Amino acid sequence: MSVFSVAIRVDSGLAMGSGHLMRCLTLADELQRRGALVQFISRAHPGNMLARLEQRGYEVHRLAPPQGAVDRDASRRWLGVAAEQDARETLARLARGRVDLLIVDHYGIDAIWERCLRSAAARLLVVDDVADRPHEADFLLDQNYGRADIERRYRERVPERCRLLLGPRYALLQPIYKELRQVLPERTGAVRRVLVFFGAHDPSHSVLRVLQALAEPQFAQLAIDVVPGHGAEAAAAVRAVAQGRPNVAIHEDQPSLAGLMARADLAIGAGGTTTWERACLGLPSLVATVAANQMELAAALAADGCIELAGAASDLTAQDWSALLRGLLSQPERIAQLQRRTSGLADGSGAGRVARLLMDTRDATIKLRRATRADEAMLLDWANDQTVRRQSFSTSQIAPENHHRWLAARLHDPDCMILIGEDPHGCPLGQVRFDVQRDRAEAMVNISVDRDARGRGAGGVLLKAAVGRWLAEEPQLQPIAEVLADNVASQRLFLAAGFTPVAGRRPGAVAYAYRRSDR
Repeated sequence: MSVFSVAIRVDSGLAMGSGHLMRCLTLADELQRRGALVQFISRAHPGNMLARLEQRGYEVHRLAPPQGAVDRDASRRWLGVAAEQDARETLARLARGRVDLLIVDHYGIDAIWERCLRSAAARLLVVDDVADRPHEADFLLDQNYGRADIERRYRERVPERCRLLLGPRYALLQPIYKELRQVLPERTGAVRRVLVFFGAHDPSHSVLRVLQALAEPQFAQLAIDVVPGHGAEAAAAVRAVAQGRPNVAIHEDQPSLAGLMARADLAIGAGGTTTWERACLGLPSLVATVAANQMELAAALAADGCIELAGAASDLTAQDWSALLRGLLSQPERIAQLQRRTSGLADGSGAGRVARLLMDTRDATIKLRRATRADEAMLLDWANDQTVRRQSFSTSQIAPENHHRWLAARLHDPDCMILIGEDPHGCPLGQVRFDVQRDRAEAMVNISVDRDARGRGAGGVLLKAAVGRWLAEEPQLQPIAEVLADNVASQRLFLAAGFTPVAGRRPGAVAYAYRRSDR
C-alpha cells in the first residue's frame, strides 16, 4: 500500500508573521499521525521560522529569498517573486513525482499559480481567510467566524466541485488544546493571572505598552505571563520594561501556548490563529487587531460577546490599555460571560476533521467515551445541524441556554447515558444517547452523526458499538428507536444495526427494537 504523500506551500517571516506556517504545521502533524508523508516548500523570507519545521523532522525545500523587502501591508505581493516564477520553482521541488495532496496557505497565491501545479497533485487544498481572489481547488478551508455571506463569496471564486470547509469547527489546533479542554474546570470570572502575547512579530510593540499599563499600582496583584515576539531584540525590550514589575514571567521560544493559556484567567493579545486556541480553552480575551484582515473577524466576535475588542493595536497607548483593563476587571460577570461564549467556538478537533476528509478516511472502528461538560458546544452543533433538525420530531433550533440546562441535567441523570464516538485518532464522529424508561424496561435510542463523517460508514459502526456497550452495562433494558416515517436513511441505519420493526408509539413515526441474538 502506497504512502499518502503531501506537500505544503506556505511562508513565514517579518511581513506575513507566523500564523500561516503554524496552522499548516498543526495540519501536517495530524496528517503525519494518520500515516501521511509530509514535506514543506517555503521561501526563505527574513524572519522565517523554517528551522522549527526542520527541528520537527520535516523535509523543507527552501526557495530563494525574495529580491528586496516585502511590504507587510501588500499581502497579495507576499510571494516576493512573480506567481509564475514561484510556481515553476515549486514544481521543480516536486520533481520526484506527483503528490496525493498539495496544500497552499498564502495570500500571494491564486488560481493562476494553482493551475500551474494541477498536474503535480491529485488534489489541492487552499487555506484562506480573506475571500478576495479566485482559486483552482478541490477543498477550501476558512476557519474564521461570523461572515453571513462567506459561502457565497467563496462560491463565486472556486470551481463547483470544490468542497468548502468553513468556520471554527475546522480550526487547526494542536492536540494539547483538546486534551486540556476536557479537564479544565469552568472559569469563574475572577482574574488572578494574565497572559500577554501579540504574535511572533509585534510591529505595534503592543506587548511593551500592555506591560507599561500593568506596571501601575492598581494591577500589582496580578501575575503576568509574557510571550515576546520572535527574536532576541523583542525579548530584551520586554525584559527591560518588566524589570521593575514583580510577578512577571517571560517565556521565550514557546512551542505551544497551551499551558500558559490553561492557567491564565485573561488573555491580552491579537486576533488571528490564537483566537481559536484561546476559544478552545474558554479563555476570556481582550483583543487588539494587528492587521487589516483581522478587523472583520474581531468585530464579529465582539458583536456576539465572544471577545472584548480594544481596537487597532497601533492606535492604543499604555494609558488606553490601562483604562481598558480597569473597566474589564471591574466586571467579573462580563468576564465569565466571555468565557461561556468563546468556549463554544472551537472544540480542538478541527485538524482531525480536515485530515479525515483530505485522506478520505472510511470508518471501521470507533472508540466510545462518556460525554462530559466540555462536549456541550459540540453536542449542540450536532443537535442543531439542519439535517438533524429536519429529521427530528421537533424541528425548532435549540437555544444555547436551554441546551446548557438540559445537558447539565442529563449528565447527572443515572437513567441517561450519552456516548461520544471517536475515530482511532480521537476525532469525534457522533453521539448515541440512551434514555431509560424503567416502567417499560426499555431505553430510547437517539443518534446523530457529525456532518463530515456521513457517507463513510461511521453511523452504522457507531450505533453497533454503542448498543453493544449499553447491553454490556444494562442487559435487561431493551434499546428502542423511534424514527419519523419519512426518514428512510435512519430506518435503514437501525435495520442494518440489528433492530427490527415493532408497533409504533406515536403518529407519523415508526419504531424499532434491538433483538439480542443470544435470547
